[in-house]
Amino acid sequence: MIPLPRGFDIVFDRSLRSYSERRLLVGGSPRRAIRLTEAGQQAFAALRDGGSESESARLLARRMIDAGMAHPRPPRGRVTLNVMVVVPVRDRAPMLDRCLEALGPGVPVVVVDDGSRDARATAAVCSRHSAALLRLEQGKGAAAARNAGLDVGATDLVAFVDSDCIAARDWLAGLVDHFADPLVAAVAPR
Repeated sequence: MIPLPRGFDIVFDRSLRSYSERRLLVGGSPRRAIRLTEAGQQAFAALRDGGSESESARLLARRMIDAGMAHPRPPRGRVTLNVMVVVPVRDRAPMLDRCLEALGPGVPVVVVDDGSRDARATAAVCSRHSAALLRLEQGKGAAAARNAGLDVGATDLVAFVDSDCIAARDWLAGLVDHFADPLVAAVAPR
């Protein structure tokens, strides 16, 4: 098992319970149990007190994350990967406008128009926000639009945001930071 990388913290899931003088951890979904040795109890105590630097604590942290008993909190700013945002849309120009406004400047955005009846409205919103536009003449659905957007750019990562979503401030940095863990291949917000 590969331990959680140094610098990561964890937050215990609200389902986590300990029994038998902290020798048994139960939690996650589906519900799981981890029986702790004496060394495991010490590692759990370290994690509970905010320490995750020892190898045993980082190994236990990985097990708990895999079991859904804890959630990783990566260090900020460790990862520098270029990202493109793909936004599929069909006939939602006002929502798209709010979505692109929330994404802000600085990140390349590709809007995939999935056969909107009013293509001009979508194009006007994209132009206002300096977003690239890819138009599919026939609507094929959001999944097909996302896949079409993948072919547009060559970046390390691609983030998908639906046109009716308003991204929170610093949303992308918080997600990208998870890629400091070599076992992470995809990330979604909670």
